[in-house]
This record gives sequence, C-alpha cells and structure tokens, in this order.
Amino acid sequence: MTAGAHLPDYTAEEVEHFRSMGVDGAMDILLGMPGRPYKAGIYPPIANFFRFFTLMALRLFQAEHVDVVILEVGLGGRLDATNVVKNPVVCGITTLDLDHTRVLGDTIDKIAREKAGIMKANVPVYTIAQPDVAAQMLVKCALEHGAPLVVVPPLSEFNISTHDLDHSLGMHGQYQRVNAALAVVLASAWLAARHGTPLPPFHRMISPTTLQGLNQAFWPGRSQTIEDPLSTAVFHVDGAHTPLSIECCAHWFDSCCQARDHRILIFNCHHERDVVTLFLPLLALGFHHVIPSVQEALLKANLDIAGLPSDAFNTDTFPPREDRMHWQHVCEKTWTILNQLHGQTTHTSLFPSVEATLHWIRTTAPPNTKVLVTGSLYNVGDTLSALEWSEE
Repeated sequence: MTAGAHLPDYTAEEVEHFRSMGVDGAMDILLGMPGRPYKAGIYPPIANFFRFFTLMALRLFQAEHVDVVILEVGLGGRLDATNVVKNPVVCGITTLDLDHTRVLGDTIDKIAREKAGIMKANVPVYTIAQPDVAAQMLVKCALEHGAPLVVVPPLSEFNISTHDLDHSLGMHGQYQRVNAALAVVLASAWLAARHGTPLPPFHRMISPTTLQGLNQAFWPGRSQTIEDPLSTAVFHVDGAHTPLSIECCAHWFDSCCQARDHRILIFNCHHERDVVTLFLPLLALGFHHVIPSVQEALLKANLDIAGLPSDAFNTDTFPPREDRMHWQHVCEKTWTILNQLHGQTTHTSLFPSVEATLHWIRTTAPPNTKVLVTGSLYNVGDTLSALEWSEE
C-alpha cells in the first residue's frame, strides 16, 4: 500500500533482484540510460554480483525520481553494498539470529555489531525486542554512532483491535506481527519526516490507511500459501533459513494443518549451514515424507550472467548430476538419523529436479496433502518457478 508515493524496494536477490512498484520494464529503463563510464583505478574492473545489482537498482531509482526507497541489506550491514546511503531518513533492525556466521561472526553479539553498521548519526533507529546480548550491543553501537535507538513494542500495544490483529494482517504467522509493528513505525517515521510533523505515539499510529496497508501486505516466499491447480496439494512456502526463522516457520505451518492432513517437507539449505539445528524444529510436525530438494537456481543465474546456454549443465563444465546431489544425500541421512533418535519414522525420497518432485506429488500424494517448502530462498524460488506462480 503506497498511499500515493512512488515506492520501489530492493530486496534479497534469491527470489527477485529488485522490484520498482509502478515502474514497468526496469531493465529497459536501465539499458536506455546514457552511459556514465568511470575508470576502475585500483579497484576490480567489475563489481561482484550483489554490488553490481545494488548499483543498478540505485541508478534506476535515481533516474525515476522516486519518493522513497526501501533498501534491504544483503549481508550484515557495516560492509554491505547497500550501506552507501549517508543520510537515510530512518533505519530498522529486525530480529537478529545466527546467519552468515562465516562472514558476520559466530555469536549474536558479533552479528549485532555488523547489523548496527547501518546506524548513522542523528538518524533514528528502530528495532524490536532482541536477545539480551544483541540488545546490549545495539545500545552500545547506537551510542558510538550518535543514533537514537528505540525498541518498538508488540503490535498489540498499538491502536489495533483484537479482531484486526487476528484477521487483518495480510502476512500470516505470529512472527509477522513483530515485523508488522516495526514496519508501521518505519513507515510512520518516514511520513512524519516528509510532512514535517511529529511522530505519533504508538497508541495512535495505525490509521485506516495503515490498517489497509497491513491487510494488503504480501511478500513472495514468506508465509505464502499456494493451492496447486494440478492437484489437491496445498503448498506452504517460506524462505526461513536460520534456527529462529525455521522455528517460526514450523509454528506457522502447524497452524495451517489439521490432524488428518498428509504432510510433506521439501527442504534445502546451504551446505555451510548446520542442518541438524535447522531440522530440529521440524521434527515435531509429523511429516509423512521428506524430500531434500536439488537447488540449481543460483547456478542457472550465473550461467545467464555469463551468457552461457542453459544446456551447459549437460557439459563437462559442471560435475555430473549425481555428484551435485551429494548434499541432498547428506540431508536425507541426517533426517533419518534424527528421526530414529526421536523414535519416529518418515519416508524420504530424492528427485533429480524440482519438476520431478512436483510430478511425484501430483501423481502419488493422497487428498489433504500439505507441503512445506523451506530452508532456503533459492529452494523457495525454484518451487515458485516450477509451480508457475506469478504475482500478476
């Protein structure tokens, strides 16, 4: 809900590189811009993937004279490619969890310091309740940066009725209430700055327009439900990929199911992640079948960027398909061992592609089948593509 503002956003590249609401043909606009070459000097001749797309997005937003940009960091914050805006109107820090630990650090306080790198002097920063060590680090960093830090209360403390709280949020799951509260404050802070008016208190912050925006909020691959048009299966898709987000995803999926439902898990995560920790919240959901899926979206994207044909997968450029499924075998064995340790039995299967997985579900799954797709945004993106889902 843009309320009349020209609002683009730049988000995680796993599902989409960037979207510009109200701007059609973003690539055509970029290609039609006058060239502005610069000498690389001591720097590499071309930026890496994420930095390059960040640059293109910012150039597009500048050319289109947008009113406001929602800029999401790609990794961390302090050294992130998006952290080039010196005077943002407002900054927000969502729930902190163990993610990208090889780069950001292996503890919550280290990650909090990296995330706090987006703070700027005299720019308000809003966050939600965090683990104690993370909260302490954010306070310390806010003092160092000279940035006023405010902790946003639960959405139930805003001027929203219990009925609207339960039925008027477009994005489902208890954890989305936390995100909604932060989103309301960030949007309100920008509106107040734009109009030169004081920021309203939390108990008067949700206007009818704001409530309508919460109702219409939608994000592909986040607590998304898709009814398969070619079968009776219902797909529940969420790009959770950290321990806490997987736990939230598990609660959401369980709330969508009934005892009679046949439950299938399609899972994949990056091989550097702790798959045992990610599996643990999912064990209690009573899955009848688990499918560690293949994940080729990133590889295909790299082929496109390199200008290679799609059949390059069938050449010696890449390892044989069976070798590329080594991680899927690891995930399958890990799930089986965890199930045995918990006194459970779940069937597992491996398929060579997402399309093959969907074909199996469509031809063999019984009525009342609920499918959870999670563990990676690449996994989510592959599934949405295979289902031929479109936001249009």
